[in-house]
Amino acid sequence: MSKQTSERLCDAPVSFDAKMAIRRVMQGSMLRLEKGAGTTVGVLTGNVWLTQYRDHTDYLLRPGDQVVLSGLGTTLVYAFENTLLRFSTANEAHFPSGVEPRSFGFTVSPA
Repeated sequence: MSKQTSERLCDAPVSFDAKMAIRRVMQGSMLRLEKGAGTTVGVLTGNVWLTQYRDHTDYLLRPGDQVVLSGLGTTLVYAFENTLLRFSTANEAHFPSGVEPRSFGFTVSPA
C-alpha cells in the first residue's frame, strides 16, 4: 500500500486534546506506530488486530478492549472493519509517532 493510499484510508482524525486522540481507521488499513510507551489504545467501534515488538502476544480487540503500549518498538494495528480507536496518555509527548498532533490532524506511518 502506498503512503498516499495509507494516509487517505487512515488520516481521519475525529478528536484530539493533549491527553486523548480519537481516530477513524478504515477497513483493511494498517497503522504503524513507533514508541508511545504507556499510551493506552482502546477500541470504541470495530475490531482490530494489534501486535507489538517483543510482545509474544497478539491482541484481537473489540469495542471496550484496550492495550497499553510497551513502546519498545513498532506496533502494528490492522482494522478488520471500519473502526474508531482512542489513544490516551498522561502526556502528549508520549503519543506514538504514528499518532502525532498537527494543527489540522494526525500523521500516519504506512505499514
